[in-house]
Amino acid sequence: RTDGGRPGLVCLAERGARRGGAEAAPPGTAHDPVVLTPSQEQAWEEQTGERGQWNQAMLFTTRPGIDADLFAEAVRRLVAGHASLRLAVEERPARRPRQRTAALATGGPPADALGPVLDTVEISELSDADLSAAVTLRCELEQRSLDPRAGRVARFVRFDAGPSRPGRLLVVFHQLAIDMLSWSVVLADLEETYTALEAGRDDVWPAEGTSYPEWAEALVAHARTPEAEAEAEWWTQV
Repeated sequence: RTDGGRPGLVCLAERGARRGGAEAAPPGTAHDPVVLTPSQEQAWEEQTGERGQWNQAMLFTTRPGIDADLFAEAVRRLVAGHASLRLAVEERPARRPRQRTAALATGGPPADALGPVLDTVEISELSDADLSAAVTLRCELEQRSLDPRAGRVARFVRFDAGPSRPGRLLVVFHQLAIDMLSWSVVLADLEETYTALEAGRDDVWPAEGTSYPEWAEALVAHARTPEAEAEAEWWTQV
């Protein structure tokens, strides 16, 4: 629950879990169509200019010696397990937009499955000063890399500084794909999956407690309840 006793996303998630919906789909499953949640619809209407700029991004320092193949597999499993990171929005003239989530292959080389989602930048030959400048420039360019209409709503850019220096990791999500409360969940899943793979465990796959379509439908249904309508003014003032 959020401050003031208002029901938050965790409370709603618990309700969704109690619904006992359909059996969870395997990681990487496509969903089409999926309703836009109320917050997604509002964001879509309010976004002006280049839609790719409406994103949330974080830059992290990574320890030296990150295994590139294991990291790629960890990202693949993360994106496969969180359908919102694979969404695409279809604009329909005079009609409400709708979204779908693309399928993601869970076998074969992860780089082939991820495509433009993951990129590695080699910076091991750069001095510390040049490294910082190169990372800053690339981060600025990545602010324009997303396009929800084309299904590009997530980017992971790993800066490889070699085996003895810390690297960097830029994570960029479109505003439609994530909210601030979800960052901790996604990052924890990524770290736990990589750690498990590094330890030789191949059975770890991040999974949604409630499927993305069910979650979206539950939010839409909740927004129409008298309880939600009574709280609308409070939420708009937060």
